[in-house]
Amino acid sequence: MTAQHGKAGRKRTIGRRPLLQAVAGLGLVGTASVVSAQQAQAAVPDGTYCLINEFSGKALDNLRSTTDATNVGQWAHWGGLPQRWLVSHEGDGLYQLIALYSGTWRALDNGSSNEDGASVIQWRGNGESQQRWQIVDVGGGYQKLICAYSGKALDNGSSTADGARTMQWTDHGGPQQRWRFVPIAGGSRTFTHPGLLHTQADFDRMVAKVQAGEQPWLGSWEKLTASPEAQLSWSPRPQPEVRRGAGTNENFMLLARDVHAAYQTALRWKISGDDRYADKSVEIMNAWSSTLENLGGDQHVALLAGINGYQFANAAEMMRGYPGFDLAGFQAMMLDKFYPRSNWFMLNHSDTCVTHYWANWELGNMATMVAIGALCDDWPIYEQGLEYFRHGAGNGSIGRAVWHLHSSSLGQWQESGRDQAHTIMGVGLMAALCEMAWNQGDDMYGWDGNRFLAGAEYVARYNNGHSVPYETYRWENGHNCDPQQQTVISTNQRGQLRPVWEMILGHYAGRRGLSTPNVAEMVARLRPESGAGGHASTYDQLGLGSLTFAR
Repeated sequence: MTAQHGKAGRKRTIGRRPLLQAVAGLGLVGTASVVSAQQAQAAVPDGTYCLINEFSGKALDNLRSTTDATNVGQWAHWGGLPQRWLVSHEGDGLYQLIALYSGTWRALDNGSSNEDGASVIQWRGNGESQQRWQIVDVGGGYQKLICAYSGKALDNGSSTADGARTMQWTDHGGPQQRWRFVPIAGGSRTFTHPGLLHTQADFDRMVAKVQAGEQPWLGSWEKLTASPEAQLSWSPRPQPEVRRGAGTNENFMLLARDVHAAYQTALRWKISGDDRYADKSVEIMNAWSSTLENLGGDQHVALLAGINGYQFANAAEMMRGYPGFDLAGFQAMMLDKFYPRSNWFMLNHSDTCVTHYWANWELGNMATMVAIGALCDDWPIYEQGLEYFRHGAGNGSIGRAVWHLHSSSLGQWQESGRDQAHTIMGVGLMAALCEMAWNQGDDMYGWDGNRFLAGAEYVARYNNGHSVPYETYRWENGHNCDPQQQTVISTNQRGQLRPVWEMILGHYAGRRGLSTPNVAEMVARLRPESGAGGHASTYDQLGLGSLTFAR
């Protein structure tokens, strides 16, 4: 797939690739030379940064754009996704800077120009010299960025205004060309453990309710103890490669079932105190962390990393500190095998329009980022998932998932015109993200005036058999962002009962005391919630919420 832009009208190959040649052999189209590689060796470690201009004190900002050839500007520093740049050292002192807001792998680009004053833009990552920058330490905590194509410096144009475009200019070393790289971590964060879907207080409540024989906790516990995945006879089936996608010889269900077995046996241990179940959970997770080498397949590998990633992280969080559990090995697996797949998808969207993929695709990967970040005490990864929830450009962000408010209590879900199975799945994934964040002290449930509750109430109401209003949904699809629309709500799989609702009721009604009539009606139909089993779709959620989330 190719595209063209810029004065040279050059052909561009889409997709990130490493630098193939040394600086001396780049064969640059521009006429100016760049500073030596020795001058700019690894000036900045790979990572995610905000870039603050010395002249204006403002941050480099992609101005909330998700399209090619749009200007990169500056804005008052607030640290949100439009101001976050993934800095990647590609060798020979050259870096790419990727705009995290853009929703695809869009890089800081000089627009194929050799002229002073030419706008610096974002363009789909391609590995060419227009997107290669040398980062040179100029002292005082500042760096300058020199474009490999033109030899000119990134410059704020002597402006102090929000929204002012950035440009390139002959290197003069002034404050307009000096940038401070501020790591997104911005300091340390102490994570709560256990603190993903379940805290110690949650486990204490479960134990007390089951021992007292109270419903619905006991009923859900009985479903857990009857589950095939929760038995001591379960044998893990770790694979060097797990694949998902038609035509890829997919085997992801081996992982999915082992993930649920690890979670369910861990849960049985937490409630019963029987160490045999803890040993079984550890056996499963150690087997996978010592065997797995790759997540593969087609684009559906993003679903594998997203859905199974956050679930597996939750099992590990429950077994943290248990003798014999190789937590470090498991964390390495999550960071090296799962997170890169989720991160790549959230940045690249398989080279499609940022609104191409349905909400559930993004939400699974956002949940995995939050889960991995907390499990591994990695603040930037954790915050990457939350920041996309708050301000992301794609359909998993809260403003796009619950994209239209018919009233303060009914918000139309992004997939409602597609089918109800995926709609409910997305609601469950957003709930998981919100619950994990809540247990770390971050209230995504309440973001934007409880917007998620409005979406959950809308979906529950329709799937309980009641009428809801529907606004025509329009989006852009595919590699060329072709316009699409859905004019009516889908009746396909209406009324499906997925075990995702107890978590939502437990928070909004149980913790917050808010009115949730439609969610409550759905929970009454489901109680007691079961776990996975039978059809593959049942492994999309951990379930058992009447045991784990009822309050």
